Amino acid sequence: MTLFNPIEITQSDRQRYQKPSLGLIYALSVPLVSGIYHLCLVDVGGFGLGGWLWIVMLLVGVAVFGLECALGKNDRVAFPVTPWLPFAGLLWASLLWCQGSGTYPIQMACQMTMPIFVGVAVSSYIQTERELRLLMFMFVINIALLVLGFLVELVMAGGHITEMGFRVGALTAMLPAAVCLTGTWKRRFSPWIGWGICLALAAVSGGRTATLAMLGMPILHPTFGRVVTKAAALGVTLLLFLALFFTPHFQDRFFHGGSGQLSDLTNGDINTSGRGEAWPLIWREAMKRPVLGAGVGTSGPFTDLVCNLGGHPHNDYLRVVFEVGFVGFGLFIAVVLWQSRDLLLRIRSSDGVVRHAFSAVWLAWLMFLFTSLTDNTLIYCAAYMNPMFALLGGAYGVHQRQRSTSREASDVLSTCGSTESEMLG
Repeated sequence: MTLFNPIEITQSDRQRYQKPSLGLIYALSVPLVSGIYHLCLVDVGGFGLGGWLWIVMLLVGVAVFGLECALGKNDRVAFPVTPWLPFAGLLWASLLWCQGSGTYPIQMACQMTMPIFVGVAVSSYIQTERELRLLMFMFVINIALLVLGFLVELVMAGGHITEMGFRVGALTAMLPAAVCLTGTWKRRFSPWIGWGICLALAAVSGGRTATLAMLGMPILHPTFGRVVTKAAALGVTLLLFLALFFTPHFQDRFFHGGSGQLSDLTNGDINTSGRGEAWPLIWREAMKRPVLGAGVGTSGPFTDLVCNLGGHPHNDYLRVVFEVGFVGFGLFIAVVLWQSRDLLLRIRSSDGVVRHAFSAVWLAWLMFLFTSLTDNTLIYCAAYMNPMFALLGGAYGVHQRQRSTSREASDVLSTCGSTESEMLG
């Protein structure tokens, strides 16, 4: 048990999990894989080992879910998949008119829709508060794995931080940071340590968007309702931002020449690493097929032709418009708004560890929407989206069972009351 763990695992919990089900094991492995992903620095068959992880997880996940269905457990699915089907269906349907070639479009379709499958599956595997608590504890272990991955990359870079490629690791750290920070309802100080470690990983590795996102977490915390608390969180956030902003490493990442002022941020005079030059070109190409787009997976190859952004547009909203047009963008925004509203409703209608889980997903969800402005979070299934949807699915699973149990208890009491009245009559 770590110092900053906001989740309490009791002795009865440990005894309960001596023989976990296959589905539960799969659910618990999702956040662990997101941490291990950054330790997979070797190539296998011409592809990075980390890239193979999501494929293995998908194949294993389908097999486990199929087995659960064969055992008659598929009726326990609690994840609200229906709102996600129009957007996911259009992504796969776009393969019919896709301008891409080879298997890459299918790969991108899998990566963007796999989190939905993970949410559906985990919602049927996580049924009790103890199971949900254990799932959340895996995110504490995730932090340790991220720290290890950072250290390994630092050694491989010869101790030169500027030579590291830990940018995706900075994004991954946002989710365990959200889990820790939303644990402040349980403990007053220790969850901040976990959030601080994740923030340090993002800041030191030069993850600009992820660092800014995590700095905003205390302000966006859904259960910090008092004005004084919000004001204090805002003050601390501003102080941390100023402290990080003037560090040599952050200056080098933000500005051409390695130096700049706060006024340069508002003027847009910053180093966008090629994004500012690439986005107008990508948008112009997208407007050639504005209704249904060029098909899933086509934005990456086009980006390779016009700029050096690593084969991705580094803006998921632009990616969606390019690949499935304004029809797909409209469906995406619709499900984003629906999911945001539903999360807030679930936070208000739950308590304890379930409320903690929904609150953590709420923060992680906002971080996803924010970082998608300058990154490719939507396709980082193994590193970020899968674990976020796993936690969302687990929260839905427990919440639905609690509500079902409550309704059953109310029905029993109502029946008993009616029977008693009839006897008295």
